[in-house]
Amino acid sequence: MQTDFRFPLVWHSHAPVMGNVLEIIYQDSYILIIDKPADLLAVPGRGPDKQDCVVNRARSLFPGMIEQP
Repeated sequence: MQTDFRFPLVWHSHAPVMGNVLEIIYQDSYILIIDKPADLLAVPGRGPDKQDCVVNRARSLFPGMIEQP
């Protein structure tokens, strides 16, 4: 069985809460693939200055996404 891994064009979205670009490589009804910049946290850290992260940006774009385990 062969799988086709061609992805659609990269889509840039401006997350309304953070105001920064989040590069979404692929999305469908079940999965979201994001190109995370090296200087961006994956999850929120401790303190108000460490709340800008991939999870919070994605949540601002997709409010219905499931919580992290």
